[in-house]
Amino acid sequence: MSENIYNVPIIFITFNKYNETIRVFNEIRKIKPAVLYIVSDGARPDKISDESVSKIRDYIENNVDWDCDLNLRWHGTNQGCKKSVSEGITWLFENEEYGIIIEDDCLPSQHFFRYMEEMLIKYQYNEQVMAVCGYRPMKRLPKPHNESYYFSKYVSFWGWGTWKQAWNKFDFEMADYTKQVDSGQFRKMFETFIEYKANKDAFDATVAGDNSSWGYRWAYTMLNNKGLAIYPYDNQIENIGFCSENATHTSEQLPDVLSDKIEEMTFPLIHPSEMVRNRVAEKMYSQKLWRKRVLLKMLSDFLKKVGLYNTLKKMKKRF
Repeated sequence: MSENIYNVPIIFITFNKYNETIRVFNEIRKIKPAVLYIVSDGARPDKISDESVSKIRDYIENNVDWDCDLNLRWHGTNQGCKKSVSEGITWLFENEEYGIIIEDDCLPSQHFFRYMEEMLIKYQYNEQVMAVCGYRPMKRLPKPHNESYYFSKYVSFWGWGTWKQAWNKFDFEMADYTKQVDSGQFRKMFETFIEYKANKDAFDATVAGDNSSWGYRWAYTMLNNKGLAIYPYDNQIENIGFCSENATHTSEQLPDVLSDKIEEMTFPLIHPSEMVRNRVAEKMYSQKLWRKRVLLKMLSDFLKKVGLYNTLKKMKKRF
């Protein structure tokens, strides 16, 4: 057995993506975490692709070859992404004060782990900071003053971490969302209409049960608590799940504006001089990723309202 060299607890979330899972697991394996939690959702009986679930479990059980506190949660039945992931994170924080969450298609760099450790320790007692993200969304984000990271009110789940005191605020039911919308308080959370509409559309669908995302529920929790997320200026995560045959939320191609490569991170980290949001990053995300989506949604809603949506859809197929 090799000596443990990494003391931040990690939870690894898996399902049925065999090739992606093995690649990500082997990056975790290199740093030999002292405490490792692994969640594996149960196979769906009607899906042939889910036969890989048992293969993944066998591989993991045979390749945790270092001395660690290993905690396994192998679900016997399928819980679904929303429940399996969120309850797994809750399980982590029933036992730990902070930790890293890595899903099976989020490939981390080795520098990711050092960065996460430093941030989780530095901001452990700052309740305004609710998440540390490893993925920097926008490709060409200006980097001011050579700082290593920035703050945002938005959160990414592609390799991230948080603290027990932050996760304890998690509002899975989004209990006061409708009240916040009706009172106008939700609109005040956003500087622009595009930001407001993009988030409202996503949260409306979440509350209505039209998607299986646990992430929107956490994003709402952070917005509702005026929480901040930390992002690296040098991207530390590659999402290898896009276009995967077993993808749940990433079956299409990665949008061209999003980061698609891991970048070199230098140490020691250079800390920002003040804890303020990077509004340039937030505006870029809104304009380059949300704007088109919002305008198309508004157009389709209008066409449905006037009874032309299905007619135009049929015409498009014809031509």
